[in-house]
Amino acid sequence: MERFLKDIKQAIQYGEYDDILIEPFMSKELLYSSIESRIKSKVSSSGTPTLTENELKTIIEDVKETANITFCIFCKLEILKRTETSYQLTEKGKKLIKLQNMISLEKELSN
Repeated sequence: MERFLKDIKQAIQYGEYDDILIEPFMSKELLYSSIESRIKSKVSSSGTPTLTENELKTIIEDVKETANITFCIFCKLEILKRTETSYQLTEKGKKLIKLQNMISLEKELSN
């Protein structure tokens, strides 16, 4: 299982799935996390640590749906706003990122 996950992680990092990561918030991390979760679930129920083409398609659709929901929530909470040509981080969003960075730094310093 670990070898399979390592191979998948490398494939994702090397861009083999970049053509499907086209929606806002569809990240390599989200894709890998979803694949890892599915593999671990299969193995825990005595399955094989591999994915069929249909399972991979389902994971990709789940990642797309999660990304779209995240995007909608960010817009609804006014973290992102629509401009004439795209979306932009609002002041509220910028403050949220600063807060997250401070929390991350605090965690690092406490370790």
